[in-house]
Amino acid sequence: MSFETATRQNIRKVAQLGFLSGQRVSKDLPRTGLLANLFIRVEGTLTVTGSPTLKANQYGRPFGLIDRLSVKTNNSTSIVDVTGHGLALRNMMDDNAFFDVVAANMVEAETSNPTYQFGFATGANPVAFTLKVPIVVNDRDPIGLILLQNGETLVTVNVDWANPSNLFTLNGGTVSFDNAYAHVTMEYFDVPVAKGDYPNLAVVHTLLEDAVSIDGVGTTEYQVPRGNIYQRLFHRILLNDAPAAATDIDRLRLKYNQSLNPYAIDSKDVLAMQRYRYKRDLLKGAYVWDFAYQGQAGFGGHRDLVNSAGITDFISAIDIATGATLGTNNNKIFTLKEQLMPI
Repeated sequence: MSFETATRQNIRKVAQLGFLSGQRVSKDLPRTGLLANLFIRVEGTLTVTGSPTLKANQYGRPFGLIDRLSVKTNNSTSIVDVTGHGLALRNMMDDNAFFDVVAANMVEAETSNPTYQFGFATGANPVAFTLKVPIVVNDRDPIGLILLQNGETLVTVNVDWANPSNLFTLNGGTVSFDNAYAHVTMEYFDVPVAKGDYPNLAVVHTLLEDAVSIDGVGTTEYQVPRGNIYQRLFHRILLNDAPAAATDIDRLRLKYNQSLNPYAIDSKDVLAMQRYRYKRDLLKGAYVWDFAYQGQAGFGGHRDLVNSAGITDFISAIDIATGATLGTNNNKIFTLKEQLMPI
């Protein structure tokens, strides 16, 4: 037999985590099966008084209500540790229509679609959105499955809720998120009876996000941590606390081993390439190095993956245009690192 013939898929809701402004809520996942993916469905009511305005760094979307989301093993090692906006960006990378109604800003999506609702007019505004947390590399290949059904591994999902007031310029008004929950659904596979039918559990798929400051116009270099195998690097650029416009970024380059420079692309060409690959525009100010792409988003190969353990340095360089408007202490590059980690 093989893993595909010795297992079957299971999808079950496992938790309902209540909203606590500015605090973390957690759930230990059931110790059953092989974990493949999680789905986080957020629902609640955004109650607005006065005339608050949503900050530009929220992209006009509700994903910032999740300040950070993490999945940890034994309360220490992070498999996933990302912002809400970072996870939304990763959700846009697959060749599917899941986010199209969101990106298109259709009336149906804003008012009647049960999977996505968001508004911030004075009064009570229903909020609903779902984000997939990819534990495996894609929906086809069982790479990155985590064996929950053992006594040595405890996997915990943590939702760090934002203070909703921090998403807005209040202008003397107030904002609260009421009767709100994160519903957690788990996709997992049965553990085969015979160990010979087990999938390869020697590789962990990780999704980790950090941020660095931009000091001024010109080149900002992001020093990519080395050691694992990179599938993608996502940059989300904020200038003066707002998503960077295409004219704010001149060029993006990738360098390694000091002198090798396989990618050097004008920003507008990167944006065009992203539209070609993912059949949509990504979040404003987002640029992706997709080493796994080979003709179909989300289902690529290993040809161009970067084994960073075998190189001496690894740098993603972003050239900020001389005409870009920068603020004070509010210019940042958020970088999402999607990696394969041999164990």
